[in-house]
Amino acid sequence: MYGFFKRRSHEVFQAVSGRLLFVSTIIILVVATNNVKLSTNL
Repeated sequence: MYGFFKRRSHEVFQAVSGRLLFVSTIIILVVATNNVKLSTNL
């Protein structure tokens, strides 16, 4: 039973960390494009 929970928590951790990496990459891309637009407007 304990091994099942240990493996399950590891899978959940991998899924969450992957999703966080994906979301942070999108946020960085959005911020970068916004900064480029602001600098070109100036």
